[in-house]
Amino acid sequence: MALDKYGFPQGIRTSAMLQDLQSAAAEVEGLKDQWIKDGFGAAEIEEFTTSFSKNKLIDGLTSRVAAANSPNTKAVGRPEIEGEAVHIVTAGDVKLEKKFKEKIPLSKPDDMVDSAVKGMQINIDNLSNKLNDALQSISSYSDAVTRPSMDMAGLMEEAATVNAKYMKTIFNKMNEFTNKKLNAELSKTISSMPATKRAMFADMKQVINQDTLKQYSGISNKIGGLMKGILSKSLNIESLTEQALSRANNPLTPKTSSMFKDWIPNMAVKVGENIRYRNNVYKVSKSGNTGNIIPSHIVGSIANGSAAFEFNSFATGNSPDGSPTPTGTNEKFIPNELLYGDTRTHPQVPICYAEDVVGQAISASREAIDEANNSIVNNMNAFLGDVIGELEETEEKAKQKPRDASKDGRVVSITDEEGLGDDQGGSYYVTMVDAGTTSSGSVRNRGVGIASTAPGPGGGLTVDIVVTEGGATGTTVGEAYIKLLTGGTNYESSGGASTGSFANANTTTTGSGSDCKATIIFASGVVSRVSIAEDKGGTGYKKGDVLTVTGGSGSGCTFEIIKPRGRIDQFGITINNQGSGYEVGEFVTVDREIYNSVAPNATFTIGQTTDPGTVSITTPTSGKNKPQSLGSMMSLLGGMGGSLTSALNFKNIVGNVFPFELPPNPAVSDFFTLAEGGGGLPDAQMPSMKSIADSAMKPLGDVLSKPGLPFVQPLKDAVDQISGSSGESEETGSEASVEEY
Repeated sequence: MALDKYGFPQGIRTSAMLQDLQSAAAEVEGLKDQWIKDGFGAAEIEEFTTSFSKNKLIDGLTSRVAAANSPNTKAVGRPEIEGEAVHIVTAGDVKLEKKFKEKIPLSKPDDMVDSAVKGMQINIDNLSNKLNDALQSISSYSDAVTRPSMDMAGLMEEAATVNAKYMKTIFNKMNEFTNKKLNAELSKTISSMPATKRAMFADMKQVINQDTLKQYSGISNKIGGLMKGILSKSLNIESLTEQALSRANNPLTPKTSSMFKDWIPNMAVKVGENIRYRNNVYKVSKSGNTGNIIPSHIVGSIANGSAAFEFNSFATGNSPDGSPTPTGTNEKFIPNELLYGDTRTHPQVPICYAEDVVGQAISASREAIDEANNSIVNNMNAFLGDVIGELEETEEKAKQKPRDASKDGRVVSITDEEGLGDDQGGSYYVTMVDAGTTSSGSVRNRGVGIASTAPGPGGGLTVDIVVTEGGATGTTVGEAYIKLLTGGTNYESSGGASTGSFANANTTTTGSGSDCKATIIFASGVVSRVSIAEDKGGTGYKKGDVLTVTGGSGSGCTFEIIKPRGRIDQFGITINNQGSGYEVGEFVTVDREIYNSVAPNATFTIGQTTDPGTVSITTPTSGKNKPQSLGSMMSLLGGMGGSLTSALNFKNIVGNVFPFELPPNPAVSDFFTLAEGGGGLPDAQMPSMKSIADSAMKPLGDVLSKPGLPFVQPLKDAVDQISGSSGESEETGSEASVEEY
């Protein structure tokens, strides 16, 4: 449709627009005289007159449209029928059309990462459209009748959940790349690994793979909150909502940012407004009135009257004469972009935005990813280090070492046969662990009869001995050998005193032992201590037997045998420490801790000792017979290199395994709509893995969603509050409030 000199469709003039033009014509007459005095020509004055009228039309139109579309404006007629046309569009029709045109992302199995990035772009684009509808409904009646959910935080959370699904695909691809890279690094190591260790390595690798999968799954589990934080930071819903509410509450305020006003001399401008002169757009950097200097795109910034301007861009995105951008300007324009029209209320979502979102998510999870990857290498090296250590240990054992003569003559076995007329079991022994021994010489065949020699150089031999039956001994103090159970009553000394002692008191027992004589110490007739002399312990007692003291005129004093003292049991001597330097046939005596002067001693004969023999094998240190160095067969893993771009472009499975096979035809559709079916994004919207990698390397601020507020908890020193119907404390009578806690 052709446009008139004011930029509006020709032939369309509403009564309100005609009034605006009449008002502008009346006002401009007073300005022409001043323009003539300022030296402007007739053509320039005519241009200023047209621009002044156009500005009036824009102000009037924007104010009336805002007022008419405001939800605060009283409805006129039947709101469910907006016109008398044959084809009436209802709110349901609008909602249905939006649903029909909504893009549904499709996953493509031939390139999951590329498909995931496109899916995120489409999902964010859908979110942007929904947010735009919600924001527009605040200040527009036509959008309010088809208002979607106003829970914009819920919409963002839902979109973040969907994006987390796509990020899971990307993290899985990174995990696959790590595993493949690891397998390539391990191929040489496994080939040199001993066959006996490969099954163990396979089990270990499975465990490491499980742990790595668990770590990557942990990263994915946290991505939902991260995605919500990234979207919240990027979209800034709170600011957009405030702007929409401001427009709704102030519908008559002209939106000069929606359409550019034309520059005229001495017009009032505000900071942030965009002013157009011919084909050039200027941004007001200082509020005030324009002067008489006509703006020029050759100069980047200019002081015009009391106001200041900076060149912004060309109105159509191209310079009038095709010349380059003026030096010193910060022009960033898109060729042929039309700058007239409504201000965007929601972001457009190009593929680079989705790439940046993916990069931010990876950047936020980089520490966890590095930890997961490093743990793989560290765990592998820990296992390989153990294998190398075992090989080196085996190699060290294979090397010839100087014979350690200090270990010769270790006692291997002993015999319980008596030697030289001594009793093998002895007497006055108690059960002991690590009892010492004394060598008494060797028993050797001298040709005629048996004789003994002097003790040899052996030492360090200790034995464990077991005594299951014997006499009572020792004292109840310390309870090493006997233990006082009950003190009894009415015990007296031989003189009749209830406090004192009684020697060699008779005892009785329920066991098989007999003849134990005890010395007791008592006070007020109660026994506090029992002692037994070395020759008064009796015989036949066993561990756990309980004896009752019957001497001393009292009764009820009992004590228990902890360790009986007597003959060592048959086969009751076993080797504890083998010692060294002993000879076969050597005669050995078991030491006693006490009663060393009491005979007989327990003895035994050494039956077998270690003997290195006389053969010596020398391992060659050079030549072809030199043993192979086992420790050098394997090495630890080094650092595994790889870029994020390689990881995201990594192909784990290909359809054409053999060279003569044709590759499968990849899927074409990136999304599906109910209205038009399948569709694909243009080539200009293809994801770039390098762009994602570059974005991931940038530092990332705190974009994680804030945790929910916890319930109010009372302080530890708070007074108990019993809340009544009035909300007062029955205990203190004061008003209970949250602030008190």
